[in-house]
Amino acid sequence: MATVRVILEQRKLQELIASARGQHAKIVHDGVPYGVIQEFGSATKAKPPVPKGPAYEIYPVNKQALWWRGLAHPIPKVGPPVTAPHPGASPTPFLTPAVERNRAAFLAALRSKAFLSAPGTVIEGIAKQIARAAKAAAPRRSSDLVNSIEVSDPGDIQGLSPYAAGIEF
Repeated sequence: MATVRVILEQRKLQELIASARGQHAKIVHDGVPYGVIQEFGSATKAKPPVPKGPAYEIYPVNKQALWWRGLAHPIPKVGPPVTAPHPGASPTPFLTPAVERNRAAFLAALRSKAFLSAPGTVIEGIAKQIARAAKAAAPRRSSDLVNSIEVSDPGDIQGLSPYAAGIEF
């Protein structure tokens, strides 16, 4: 059975890319710094491989105060900005479910006659199928994330953010 690893560390992702050069390989990845937070969550709500952490303070940026349902009110509008503890973002996975939904097709493709005659074409087709599924599963409120999901050759990936996530089969 094929295993799926989501690579989060820049160094490890670069090692994967270097080891795949010259082989039939494709990397499905997102290109935004918060993609890994969407996939695994943050702070107290994080899921492995992202470690759980403490709640953190957030500050108003465009207004003098913060507001959301459940926050103690009223909040003073005068004086220093009011902060609130944020428990973190819940995970909204999109890459891992896309791989899982395409696992059977991926394994069948590896056993096919087409793979023996044109492995690069078969792998590229499966990678594109996974990227389409990831775009469909990504949160709709984040069009930058959706638009950043792509399939790349290992040699074409340059300067990924330290938070970039890629999938290795």
